[in-house]
Amino acid sequence: MNSLLAIAGRELRVRWPILGVALVLGFAPLAVPLDAPGVLAAISSLTLGAAAALVMGFSSLGRDLSGPRAAIFFSRPLAWWGLWGGKLLATVLITAGSTLLAGLPWLASERGLWTALVSLAIPGGGAVLALSGLILIGLAHLAGVASRSRSKWILVDLS
Repeated sequence: MNSLLAIAGRELRVRWPILGVALVLGFAPLAVPLDAPGVLAAISSLTLGAAAALVMGFSSLGRDLSGPRAAIFFSRPLAWWGLWGGKLLATVLITAGSTLLAGLPWLASERGLWTALVSLAIPGGGAVLALSGLILIGLAHLAGVASRSRSKWILVDLS
């Protein structure tokens, strides 16, 4: 469990700027004079979340396997599930955080900050969004590992 949290913490320290970019991009719908800025805010938040899921899923483990970092990870006394689970946990946290941070400025301006935070915590509303994000992360993770494996059998494996 400690190795899982250590790897997740390292990944979060490396990739935290994504959260700042998401927060800055969350203010963009407020600057555009539209009749319905909520639609633009929702679309930009979901698009940023999908992009973060794809990029993070594609590059989380595949990048390390294709470079020299894999040897460093596997030379340490880490369980395979700690390495994989830590990277996956960081990917899920960054993806969820960037989606929420991108939508939070508009929600806070429309409803007030406290009401926006409470409305995000209501169960059921985000279940489909969370499931689709996990599916995107998983598919991108598979594509990233498969594409960087340099295997001649990749087409056979994927068929």
